[in-house]
Amino acid sequence: MTADSERLERERDKFRRILNSISAGVLQVSSDDGRILDMNPYANALFGLSEEELKGKVLLEFLFDESGQSLMDGRYCKSGKYE
Repeated sequence: MTADSERLERERDKFRRILNSISAGVLQVSSDDGRILDMNPYANALFGLSEEELKGKVLLEFLFDESGQSLMDGRYCKSGKYE
């Protein structure tokens, strides 16, 4: 293992420890396509889904139905934003 790859692995471990220590649901989402890249256990509890069920899925699919109604609290959305 090279020094760069060891440093990267340490940074990933540090990120994971920080993410898991936050006592609120946190998702890391791709800015390219909105897919869920990572999450902490509180996010799993918030959605009631496992990491395997969330990872790689598009976040908006869990927040809004096809008509734009919020699946979280009943508010309506017309362009991906709360109104």
